[in-house]
Amino acid sequence: MNSIVKLLDLNRLFYVLLLGLLFWHLWSIFLSPLPWFDEVFFASISQSFSSGNGFLLESCSILYEGDEVLTYGPVYFILTKITTSFGGLNLFSFRIVNFSFGILSIFIFYKILRAQSVSKAFGRLMVLMLSFDVIFIQNSHSGRMDLVALFFLLSSYYVFLTKRETLKASIWIGLLVALGLLTTPRISILIFPFLIYFLINNFKLKRWLNILVLMFIPLLFYLSWIFYGFGSIENFINYYFGENVISSSKISLVDYFLLGNFRIPFFQWPIVIVGLVSFFYTIFRHKKNAISTILFILPIISFYILIKDTGIYSALIIPFWYLIIGVGLKRFMEEKNLSFNRLSLLFTSAILFVSVSIFLIKATVIVLNQHGRDSFLIEQWLSDKMPINSTVAGDFKYFYAVTNNNSNFQFIEWGKSLEERAAYHSNIKKVDYLMLSKDLSKEYLEAYKVHFNIEEVHHFDLETKDNIVLRKIRRIIPNVNSSYEGSLFKLSLKDSKSN
Repeated sequence: MNSIVKLLDLNRLFYVLLLGLLFWHLWSIFLSPLPWFDEVFFASISQSFSSGNGFLLESCSILYEGDEVLTYGPVYFILTKITTSFGGLNLFSFRIVNFSFGILSIFIFYKILRAQSVSKAFGRLMVLMLSFDVIFIQNSHSGRMDLVALFFLLSSYYVFLTKRETLKASIWIGLLVALGLLTTPRISILIFPFLIYFLINNFKLKRWLNILVLMFIPLLFYLSWIFYGFGSIENFINYYFGENVISSSKISLVDYFLLGNFRIPFFQWPIVIVGLVSFFYTIFRHKKNAISTILFILPIISFYILIKDTGIYSALIIPFWYLIIGVGLKRFMEEKNLSFNRLSLLFTSAILFVSVSIFLIKATVIVLNQHGRDSFLIEQWLSDKMPINSTVAGDFKYFYAVTNNNSNFQFIEWGKSLEERAAYHSNIKKVDYLMLSKDLSKEYLEAYKVHFNIEEVHHFDLETKDNIVLRKIRRIIPNVNSSYEGSLFKLSLKDSKSN
């Protein structure tokens, strides 16, 4: 145990490890994951916003029928507009926003642990656990905005834990809450219990100005967004509580996104179990100092009860599990029982071992399959096969390649039925090309054959040897060979008679 503590106290070793991780992510952020639905959804809106056309989903205009997508606030799109204005709309410049705020979230996470008197060594252990966490890494590369909102949430916790019920704390928390809400409304579910606690504390102390400031700042910012984006409060309410267009069933956006499904991936069970043990140990054995641990578990409870998780959203609560574990580990180490101390450190280190093992397996896959994931290759190939200003319908992974060839990209996999999309792309968008990966079934091609003639077919094949290590890993991880391999179909519209 002492050896581990001494190892974590070595500044050079710790920072070299973090720097190595940073370089790895900056290299692999181009390669993993391949562009996917959520990312392309936000990238298309960001492209429209950066062009001065508002928050339109131009790559799937059939879905929103020309209306702006106002489900999310403007903060994330303002940030991506800044990065893409310098680097263009590509994998790096778009993903770097969420990734950078992931780094900032880790920094604030460590500051919170130190504010809870967790030692430097154990704080660094928690930083490594969060840095190697499977979901956290996956989300940081995802092109979503979750870690941007997480940074504002963790920062509000840090302000409270260090400044408590001061006017300065109310101002800062108010601003951070406002920015979080204007990033994604999902964060309101996690921050609401914490805000209630903060307001009750100030109410007991009769600090009315603090309460007024904390309520006024988020209200002012969010009302400004409501009147700018929706025009009125009534339109805002109807947008979230009326029938929505993203689901075939007649339910509201609130129904679509809310009510938890208690989804916990198998590799998160060790974190949950150790976290719960740490939580109950802290509140029963250290009642006087348990309030911060209770505050840490509130967003976790809210998340599991109220948020439908698709697997990647839980990155919002992973840092809170590690905060609970970090504070619990500190309390465990205060015990005089050496065997108990070793056991607690063993279980905590086991979580890190599992995360690092999964990380190394995924890293091996990315390295072995990097040729198939190289976006530059598909962009170069497309530039030779189709003229600029073409309109291309395809699956999500080709969004950046088509866009960077100065062409218009349209979703083929989302928005009403496949038959309706094919007809829309024929009658309205006048699609010139169809780009299908090898992963898509033949039904997509058959649906477009109803409206189009196929003039030419070009196949993007990657001449790579089937690596024996890759074959073995494929048995463990599905879709390990995901690549840009696919076919480009040049289309021409059928005349009305043949239709």
